[in-house]
Amino acid sequence: MPAGVRDRVEADRERLRRRVADWITAFLAGRGRSELDPQVLAHAFVACAGQCGRTALTEPRRFDPEHVARQVELMFPALRPAG
Repeated sequence: MPAGVRDRVEADRERLRRRVADWITAFLAGRGRSELDPQVLAHAFVACAGQCGRTALTEPRRFDPEHVARQVELMFPALRPAG
């Protein structure tokens, strides 16, 4: 992959990680879960979503892309604060 493309992809991933970390921080606020690190969890969730996308693209007969996308959609609302 060309360096410019790679840099753009990584910059987009970092923006997504920051946004997910913000969601996690808001979700955990006031829940007494100070042992959870939003930065670590954001990396884990973004990596999981990326792997789900790769799986849907490389094995679409085994992992139906629409089904995989729905699973990711179901995962994230638990992190996103209301409003």
